[in-house]
Amino acid sequence: MVSSRRAEEDRLDEAEAALDDGVDPDDPRVEEIAVQRYTHHMAYDADPAEEEDTQMSASAAVTKMPYDFSPARMRCMERVAQLVGQDARTDS
Repeated sequence: MVSSRRAEEDRLDEAEAALDDGVDPDDPRVEEIAVQRYTHHMAYDADPAEEEDTQMSASAAVTKMPYDFSPARMRCMERVAQLVGQDARTDS
């Protein structure tokens, strides 16, 4: 299970890295990757017994973002944080 989680994490990392300066922040791929990242995060957040020690929340990851990410990649990360925030509000 952890290897499939790692494979999906790696795939998402590669997809996010492809959001370079040539990709418009409003490109539909940005939203698609953000939703995939959010879905991946929520799937494993629901099962804390299988959490890896190195995993952090999407909102924590946003605070650790490097400043040299492209605008599209920054937008993708912001959308993930927004989705997590919306989910947290509906759980309250």
